[in-house]
Amino acid sequence: MNSKGLFFVKNKEFLIIIEKYKDIYKIINNMPNKTITDYQWPGNFLKSGFFSNKKQFKSPFTTIKIIEKFFEKEFEHPVILFPSARSCIGAILEFERINRSHEVYVNKWVSNCIFNAIGYFSNPSVNYKDQKIILINNNWGIVQKFNIKKNFRNVIIDDSSDSIILNKKNIFPNNSKYEIFSLPKILGSVSGGLVISKNKKFYTFCKNRQKQNKDLGRTQSYLKFNEINKKTRFDYRYNEVVNSYFDYNGAIDIKKKLDFYKKNKNIITKRCAILEKYFNFKMSENRIGPVALFDLKKNKKIIELNKVFMFRHRIVDFRKNLAKNFLIFPLHYKISEKRFSFYLKKLIQFSKDIKNFNYNKS
Repeated sequence: MNSKGLFFVKNKEFLIIIEKYKDIYKIINNMPNKTITDYQWPGNFLKSGFFSNKKQFKSPFTTIKIIEKFFEKEFEHPVILFPSARSCIGAILEFERINRSHEVYVNKWVSNCIFNAIGYFSNPSVNYKDQKIILINNNWGIVQKFNIKKNFRNVIIDDSSDSIILNKKNIFPNNSKYEIFSLPKILGSVSGGLVISKNKKFYTFCKNRQKQNKDLGRTQSYLKFNEINKKTRFDYRYNEVVNSYFDYNGAIDIKKKLDFYKKNKNIITKRCAILEKYFNFKMSENRIGPVALFDLKKNKKIIELNKVFMFRHRIVDFRKNLAKNFLIFPLHYKISEKRFSFYLKKLIQFSKDIKNFNYNKS
């Protein structure tokens, strides 16, 4: 046993925690990853994926071109495919030459991946102070209207990670310079992020960037597939924000699932129409997301709903940093008809406790 309380067994390089730590180890090792099933996005329902060690060295660029062309028709703008939405953010911040001397504004209550991505380059801030970079979180397919007077120094990023566009004129809803999307959230793929921009120099910059970081790209792809296949508990997100190479396995996975974009769009639209029949709910004509938001009255009945539904905060006034806690109702194609009916019946039971249903306006 060494001074750190660890045993070395028969000269092998693995360690056994001493007796007094064994109970803590058991608790940590058996701790569930989630206390409630996260049904927000199709990508959360992936159960398996095939990673070929041989094909990881095959060129992905023909497949990448097919994927980019598919979404260029959907968006009517040039599209760049990166390994994730986080790597899209990294490309933007690098192109804009953002460093530790800058601040980047983000909405309060955004996911930790946003803070991690921005923190790699700069300083994330939830207090709006007219920062050079403003990242607007249009989560759940709902545009966060950011009513500021845009000046020459503001660079706005519309983070529309889980938006499915219905009206192509709704691209860049905040008159932004960039807009990003996450393919696991709209397709149910293992990986993939899209960034669009009107800046031709940025497009050229990204095309060159796609050919870099090959080892990092292959390694992260391998870890992503392994995580889905339950073969590892190690996190694949190490340096993902600067990863720009999309390996062949990830590209083929997306290509196989391109038809799911239309399928997801149709199912969400159909389910929004069902909500309109039962509630004072109006689907946006511009874009839709994987869930619908409902604002509930505060009473004891919410405890019952907490057993079935997820609740998440959303900013309602960015200047005052005010947020509300909403029930999020799943709509996407990975929710079976049987499960959707179950959720709908539960929501109908508490319909008198819902204050407003019109949070899908964009």
